[in-house]
Amino acid sequence: VHISFINNDFTWLDHNDIEEERAVLELTDLPQAFFKPFGETSFYRPVVTIVNSFDNALYEKRAWGYHLTNLLLHLTVVALVPSFLSVFFNLSSKQKYLAALVVGLHPASILVVGSSTQRQEPLFLIFMMLTLILHKKKSLLTPLVFMADLMSKETALVITPALITFWELLEKDNKKLKTKLWTSEILVIISYLALRMHSLTAIWGTKAPLLSVNQNIGTRLGLFSRWVLILIRPIKPNFSDAVPILNLTNIWAVTAILTILAILFAIFRSGLKSDVGKSLILTLIFLLPGQNIIPVSRIGSPHYIYLPSIGFSVLVVTLLSKLRGTLISKSALTIWLIVASISTFTAGFQFENDEKLFKPEVVADPNFFEGHYYLGNYYLRGGDLDEAEKGFESAILDNQSLLAFRDQSSILTNLAGVKLQQGKLDESEDLYKKVLSSSPENLKPFLTFNLALVAYYKKDYQKASEILDSYDWGGADFKLMTDVKKLKNTVKSR
Repeated sequence: VHISFINNDFTWLDHNDIEEERAVLELTDLPQAFFKPFGETSFYRPVVTIVNSFDNALYEKRAWGYHLTNLLLHLTVVALVPSFLSVFFNLSSKQKYLAALVVGLHPASILVVGSSTQRQEPLFLIFMMLTLILHKKKSLLTPLVFMADLMSKETALVITPALITFWELLEKDNKKLKTKLWTSEILVIISYLALRMHSLTAIWGTKAPLLSVNQNIGTRLGLFSRWVLILIRPIKPNFSDAVPILNLTNIWAVTAILTILAILFAIFRSGLKSDVGKSLILTLIFLLPGQNIIPVSRIGSPHYIYLPSIGFSVLVVTLLSKLRGTLISKSALTIWLIVASISTFTAGFQFENDEKLFKPEVVADPNFFEGHYYLGNYYLRGGDLDEAEKGFESAILDNQSLLAFRDQSSILTNLAGVKLQQGKLDESEDLYKKVLSSSPENLKPFLTFNLALVAYYKKDYQKASEILDSYDWGGADFKLMTDVKKLKNTVKSR
């Protein structure tokens, strides 16, 4: 089903993390991964950097190799599902492998396998499942695997201890309920936090959206409804991360409240230690990261459904068992698996390039601002300035009624560059000035040079000279410094 994902080019964040090597190190420099942020972000993910670096050494810039690695990681997740479920459930082999099949074919895997830079999801899942398996066995390897889990994705700091605590609660007599973590695992958490604080200048780079209490609760309830709907549907979700800001009275928020109440009633009715109760609790735990409790950039990105697909899989086999494998339930599951397989297989071809990836997505949701931005970049690289301009201008449209990720500085910078190439010098200058006032420090030399370039094209050589002479170019790289010297000499000759 996933073979269609391999023979594709780099897309989306792959351009930054892989092609520009922002999340790649030379193999001789791998120890640095433990003492620096992941790429140019506020995340701390040394394991992902290490995997990227081995891929880079092995495949260089051959994209199929990175896609193959993502597929192998997904297959590893699928292979571990039966053992992981055995930690919590007493299922038959048939049930466990059926659950693994549901995880393997679920459309939740589309974005995770298709985008090389989503590999933190399967890496986190692999080490999370291994941590629980080893914890149950009281293995001395548990702390080491738990550390790898934490260093794959920050979500592990909450989800893995929550799962261990849940398992401990299930194992204890009701009179002796305790939330017991091994001392070694607590030390792992402390060591991880120390390394993270040492490696990052900011503890967390994403700010919480400015919403009222009503909107905060309503929007999160709407997110819950969104995840449940994507989880049960066997069709490809839209890749847009745009999330509407909702009040508590919105139909999606009300639906979420009713769904949560129904789940709690089902847990109470069936019992905490029943297979139905445990599968529902696991699913709720796995849905936590997608609720934006800790603010993240891409709030509504469908990669958040990859983790809950495990909870969904065991819920499916549990309910199938409750229904005693009737013809109707078997037929329904068979149809679901067939539709999921077709959806997942056909989606693989969409990752051929950024145009094929994002064009249908922005048509389906015009508020997918990041999709418009990468379409603009795709057309810019191909020299189609008019389409690039449309993409970037669509990416900066304002919509106060929703939350969606966009890198405003990059969008404005690239749009200014398009305007410069089109000869729209006044518009280009205004955009460069706008982005310069709020841009990161690493962009300021590039933006200042381009402002000087605009002045030069306007034949205002004095202004171009003043801009070039008044700026401290100490933070510029070698290539930019070469361009600065050339422009200075050209301006002087005028």
